Amino acid sequence: DVYKRQKLASNKYRLTFTKLGPMRFLSHLELIRLMSRALRRANIPMAYSQGFHPMPKISFVSALPVGVESFAETMEIETIRPLKTVQTIKKLNSQLPHGVQVTRIEEINIQTSSPRLKEATYIVKSKDGIQFDRSVLDRYREQDQVLLTKKSKKGLADINLKEWVKNIQFLEPNMLRLVVRYGDTGPYLKPEEIIKAVFHLDTLTIADLHIRKVGQILR
Repeated sequence: DVYKRQKLASNKYRLTFTKLGPMRFLSHLELIRLMSRALRRANIPMAYSQGFHPMPKISFVSALPVGVESFAETMEIETIRPLKTVQTIKKLNSQLPHGVQVTRIEEINIQTSSPRLKEATYIVKSKDGIQFDRSVLDRYREQDQVLLTKKSKKGLADINLKEWVKNIQFLEPNMLRLVVRYGDTGPYLKPEEIIKAVFHLDTLTIADLHIRKVGQILR
């Protein structure tokens, strides 16, 4: 069986890539399609799933919120032959648009389970000279519990921001560094939801924030 031979011959790789500029407005589904096309056009020897509709073995660690930039997105692929990492990066990037570029490829054990996002660091910058209120952040830090109501598959859920937010610090009057913890189950909070709740901002101000993910820790 061709798919069984592919599976036995598979190698597994973890790719780190960017999502910058206008590409930050791609949905997760659009990003999957973009990466699938790039892998095919770059002639990467992908392994495929079995069944009536075989699909290339691609998985993403997390779905970045639309509108958020990132230097540290992660996907994993399985191939039927080993890859030469430097050549593969060049071939893939030649098929990807400016803003989505592979920065690293590392081979991992084929038996390794897909990781989960444990922690992410974001830089949040306000536009038009709007400054974040330091006194509001000070009051947030003094509280043991700050609840945010968010819709989940099971209905509305109250989430304690203090359990999600590892750290918020000022870099400039209009720039913050936000470190978010992620659990095994949702509902997951977006960085703009956290900033809105902590600083009591309105929807229009939140829409003008520039948010960029600059690092992550996987588990």
